[in-house]
Amino acid sequence: MGNASEPVDENGRRKVQCKICGKWYHKVGVHVRKRHGLNESEYHRQFPGAPLLSDWARSIEEGSIEDASPFSFGSVELEPRIDVEEEFLPFVPMHDENWHLGDQESQALEYISAGIKDNNNILIVGPPGVGKSTLVIELAAIIGQPLIRISGNGEIRLRDVIGGNDLLADGNGHSVTRWTDGPLPFAAEKGIWILLDEFDSLPPQVTFVLHSVLENPRQLYLPQRNENRSVNFSSHFRFIATANTLGFGDSTGLYAGTGPMNEALLDRFGVVVKYDYPSPDDEAKIVQSKTGISPDIAEKMVAVARMVREAHVNDSLLCSFSTRRLIHWASKTKYLDAPKAAKIAVVDRLPKEDAEFVRGIVQRHFGGDL
Repeated sequence: MGNASEPVDENGRRKVQCKICGKWYHKVGVHVRKRHGLNESEYHRQFPGAPLLSDWARSIEEGSIEDASPFSFGSVELEPRIDVEEEFLPFVPMHDENWHLGDQESQALEYISAGIKDNNNILIVGPPGVGKSTLVIELAAIIGQPLIRISGNGEIRLRDVIGGNDLLADGNGHSVTRWTDGPLPFAAEKGIWILLDEFDSLPPQVTFVLHSVLENPRQLYLPQRNENRSVNFSSHFRFIATANTLGFGDSTGLYAGTGPMNEALLDRFGVVVKYDYPSPDDEAKIVQSKTGISPDIAEKMVAVARMVREAHVNDSLLCSFSTRRLIHWASKTKYLDAPKAAKIAVVDRLPKEDAEFVRGIVQRHFGGDL
């Protein structure tokens, strides 16, 4: 965590500089592999002798730090992952330097960290586009934890999650059937977190298989696997899901494809975090940090979004207004004025009645012609 534009982190530890983009990291090797598509040998051919690890990162990897200080999230402390094997480092997310840590984010990180500490399954529930997945990704980035993200939907198949048999050619040119692990057993055995988005859209044939994975102790039996048919779960593995509904279905029509979750499934989540829209001040800062717009424009945009949300809650509108949609709108103001940007990023995606209502709110705050 920290600002990649700064040569030291928030704890005063010196980082090393990427010779390609000039930014500063503790693990430049991971950065150049993920952002610049170079392995360490290729990077060193271009920049002989350029360091890949900061002194702090090297001392951790060499095991010479006796006290790798834990990270505090409210009242909960999580230890950094200092034992990640080199081949799994690319699964460690990179911190988003434009991420804004507000009050709601801080509280949610404390709740999520409590679940991580207790090896609980975690469900984060809230409207779309508010940063539910980003919370988990940033937490993994901070502590150096590998993570695999799966996008759920009603068409996802069981083999997309646990794997299946594939037809392959052997060394003699003959076709053979062999089992290929999916992301879940791979992550389970390698100590990687699973982040499964849109959990309330999964079909029952997938969620029923997950029941045993979400139990304590976790279990997953793969009878078609060639060997080691019982998955050996690493102590570092965690299962985290996000959803737009709390498992009771959707009567609003906003979250097409979601469905109810049975009580037996919900009961397997030890932590449920309800995550809503940020406070006005925090949301304005999020929009500013992501797009670079001025504070006064950001505040007006947030005011528009909040009015739309209030109208939605009062059943005056079918649509709501996500933080993600706000960022889309703000980003277009680099090329267009705010009303024109609102037209292509917000208004033109809405039903006729909603579009007229939102158009009026935008004009009230910004004037101009949509």
